[in-house]
Amino acid sequence: MQFAPLQRVVCSCLLIFCLVGCTTPFARSTSTSVTSKPDHSAAEQSTDTSAAKGDPLTNASTSDATFEDKLHLRDAHLQMLDTSTGFAWGYVGHTFKLYKTTDGCLTWQTIASPAIPPYDVSLQGPGNTGYTNADFIGTANGYLGALAFMRADGVHVLTTTETDGSHSNHVWHTVVIPSPGDATHIGQICFTTPKYGWMLLLGDGASGAAPKYLYRTTNGGMTWQEVNSSTAALPHNGVDVDMTFSQDGVHGILTTVNPLTLSPVMEETSDGGRHWQTVLGSLTGMHLTDSITDVTPFTPTLENGMEHAEFFVESPDGNKLLMIAKEMKGGLITHTLSVSNVQALTWSESAATVVLRKDARDIVMHSDDDGQDWTTVGNIPNSLADNTTTVQNFQMFGQVGWLLLQNDTLTPTLLKTTDGGAHWTTV
Repeated sequence: MQFAPLQRVVCSCLLIFCLVGCTTPFARSTSTSVTSKPDHSAAEQSTDTSAAKGDPLTNASTSDATFEDKLHLRDAHLQMLDTSTGFAWGYVGHTFKLYKTTDGCLTWQTIASPAIPPYDVSLQGPGNTGYTNADFIGTANGYLGALAFMRADGVHVLTTTETDGSHSNHVWHTVVIPSPGDATHIGQICFTTPKYGWMLLLGDGASGAAPKYLYRTTNGGMTWQEVNSSTAALPHNGVDVDMTFSQDGVHGILTTVNPLTLSPVMEETSDGGRHWQTVLGSLTGMHLTDSITDVTPFTPTLENGMEHAEFFVESPDGNKLLMIAKEMKGGLITHTLSVSNVQALTWSESAATVVLRKDARDIVMHSDDDGQDWTTVGNIPNSLADNTTTVQNFQMFGQVGWLLLQNDTLTPTLLKTTDGGAHWTTV
């Protein structure tokens, strides 16, 4: 397996907690405001009657059918809310498709959405103008779903809420947000509650730097406000950007890599994104080699009063997984793990699971103490994953987990474990 481009994706529903700034915080803010407007050009519901009823796919119950056989998606994504319920999306031809499972990815139901412009993901690649991003969170009695894509008239954000557990009557609310002239695509959209959500717009990053614009909603996507940008507080250098926020709508982390210095960047906010403080901006004092050749960030997390950010640091002198933790009432804690090649990493409460590529094998390791100590729990057979595949999504819920891979034709393979990563099967 290889690294997948950081398009993201996924902002998990997280626990409420408080953060403290670093010893010498660098506070920054912006107050630009943007008013979004309803979009009346798209139909509120799809005319696909089978999708509107949530009918299962005709081949979804075939026992030997794989994820790809069932959905035929290209550039597929998976977001599980728990061990049973989750969502998959991607493209069939030029058409965006969205599905839901309630039995752990065995069967799927189509979810209807308003008209979304066609996009040739095989030709244009993921993440460019017109590409559709998605995010889902679980609620007390259903879920909230969000889709977003950029067109010439601005960013279209579509939200829906299911409250009765049914698969029918998916009514989508659509707004259009005027986008800055130098923004070219959506980097990420994520919600943490039915009220609080964030969206990051990016500009062309061909030079290793990209304009960045952060938007926030406090009413479930009905309106959005620009709360920060790279002209004010967000880092201008770096194109692989990821962010995570907490359920209280206040605390958040943003990570990227400065390509000029090959330095990891970790920023935190305690007011919903209006002000940011630099937690980490260089590798000084990290006891790593000076001959670093590349740094790759992973998705940051906020759990149990801790901030977590991980970076894969490559060097001729030996590769390291750099793990940054920030206590709720303390300073930075750093750990490094000597590795060959990190393919994927995910957190479930204070437990971390990582997939490493070593000696042409994908090894699964697990830590129960915030990354201090690691145990090898299993490996993924080469018949299921090899150097031609990239990781799209990786999630663990205790002993149950999913690893979604794709090859160079954007064809997906979905793997599942029920014993903490010791064994994997194709779903």
